[in-house]
Amino acid sequence: MNHKTLFDQLLQAALSKNASVIIANDVVNFRDPDNIAYKIGIQSTDSKYLKGFCYLFWVAEYGASLYFKHDMDQIQGIYAQHPDVIPSEIATQYWSRAQLSDTSDPAFLLGLIDRAYDLALQTMPKGEQAKIKSITTPNNAWAFHLLGLRLKSMDTHWHLDYNTGPKIRYRVHLIAILEHHQLRLRGRVLPDQADWEPRMWAAVS
Repeated sequence: MNHKTLFDQLLQAALSKNASVIIANDVVNFRDPDNIAYKIGIQSTDSKYLKGFCYLFWVAEYGASLYFKHDMDQIQGIYAQHPDVIPSEIATQYWSRAQLSDTSDPAFLLGLIDRAYDLALQTMPKGEQAKIKSITTPNNAWAFHLLGLRLKSMDTHWHLDYNTGPKIRYRVHLIAILEHHQLRLRGRVLPDQADWEPRMWAAVS
């Protein structure tokens, strides 16, 4: 599998999990627009519990990497069996890095993301864990991200804000947030994605 295709598959898998959201995005900070980075985490109703569980980096010159929160009881065995997985440059006790290539095993990498998500979820309060596990609607985090980028491409006053959870602002005004798979436009839930963009424009017109 082409490693860019694999990168996209891993990103979609990470963002399909209950309450997973982009909590940092450097897509606009690189000089080369083909270089992107996403930090994926779990959203709670209290912003201090935005728990990161993986990063995905795509750098045109070097390819793609997956940084993931690892299981300390399993990671030494993973290092021994998978030479493309190494300790991360930062927080080596808790994080590792897998270099993606055309010969990478997608099932193995998806398993790393699954375990990283579980490890992050386990650190959250029990009540939050139960609330997150009970979500049954599809995750709209990627659609929300694409909407923000599309709005910004048409009017630079639109801004995506991931500092305390996914938000879209117009100038300094908070317009919409994504909360446990639901888009709230100035407090009102919009369940139909087809309504998102026209309602956004209507809110600032």
